[in-house]
Amino acid sequence: MDQELARQEVAVAGKMLMESGLIVRTWGNVSCRIDSGCFAITPSGMAYETMRPGDIVIVNTADQSYEGRIKPSSEKGIHARLYQLLPHINFVIHTHQVNASVAAVLGEDVEILDPKNREIIGERAAIAGYGLPGTKKLQKNVAKAVSRFPARALLMANHGALCFGEDCGRAFAAARALEDECGRFLTPPPPPSPGKPAESRRAGQDMIFQESGGEIRVPLSSGSDGLPVEARLHLAVYRARRDVAFILGSSEPSTFRASRECGALKPLLDDFAQIAGVSVAAADCDGEKGPDRLVRALRGRSAVLLKGRGALCCAGSREDAAAVAMVLEKECLAYFAAAARGPVKPISPLECRLMRFVYLSRYAKKARKE
Repeated sequence: MDQELARQEVAVAGKMLMESGLIVRTWGNVSCRIDSGCFAITPSGMAYETMRPGDIVIVNTADQSYEGRIKPSSEKGIHARLYQLLPHINFVIHTHQVNASVAAVLGEDVEILDPKNREIIGERAAIAGYGLPGTKKLQKNVAKAVSRFPARALLMANHGALCFGEDCGRAFAAARALEDECGRFLTPPPPPSPGKPAESRRAGQDMIFQESGGEIRVPLSSGSDGLPVEARLHLAVYRARRDVAFILGSSEPSTFRASRECGALKPLLDDFAQIAGVSVAAADCDGEKGPDRLVRALRGRSAVLLKGRGALCCAGSREDAAAVAMVLEKECLAYFAAAARGPVKPISPLECRLMRFVYLSRYAKKARKE
């Protein structure tokens, strides 16, 4: 395939993935084979909405080298390995789609039951053993999984999915079919959580707090007497955390359930470790000392469970806070799916700390600059 045509196909596919809901923000990556020697892949950390064909990077399949100032996806090695092992495959999609990510924490192959999905994917989607994102260990585990039986999709333990095909259309079809099959691993949804959660933002030296009762503007230096309980909690976070400019309450069903049933969440998904923190604790925020307990529980993290009330998700912008809420809900879905089948096995603390460090020092810092 011509390089420019491959670049164009990858850029279009990235936007299609966003529209389909299979990925959000910059999570995941897409590539297209050009010939036996190279492929085109999405760049690292660039928003799909603004991505142009000229931003797509050409990578050498043999050694993953590339030219130019734009860096390719950190998962380029996985794409290269798939193109080497599967000569009939010309398009690869890596996603963190919700249902497949939940199934990936269970550590088992997924048998494809629906006949239509089986025609698209194959008889089963293999599970690749865990490896840190972007590492040779993960590449080797993917290579082992893909060689076990023919299919157009596989799961990466505690990470997400790889879907591939002879062309873009077949790769997309595999991603949709896999999501459909993995939906059966979700536990029954809990009852709806009550009310719409509050949110707030930092505006200069003030906090602007919004809930169903309206909007309150409060100086960060003022006392909290007379404020609603939720506003007091938000105010305490802004005073303690200069890096936080937006706080979003979350009462998504599984997050709300976790706030009632879990003392803490340890990462089952590596994007949770990166974005939310090496663990997320549940804080009892009632009473006079509630704000202090909240601040302690949030230290070094981007989210905290409020016992029996949902969660607070904190970031430098509303978009980033919404991403924290999204990955927290996915983690809670994964936790309850895993707990229903036996002991829950989180990612090791050392690996979680490493992923969190890399995320904060590279990707988050890059996003702030942009």
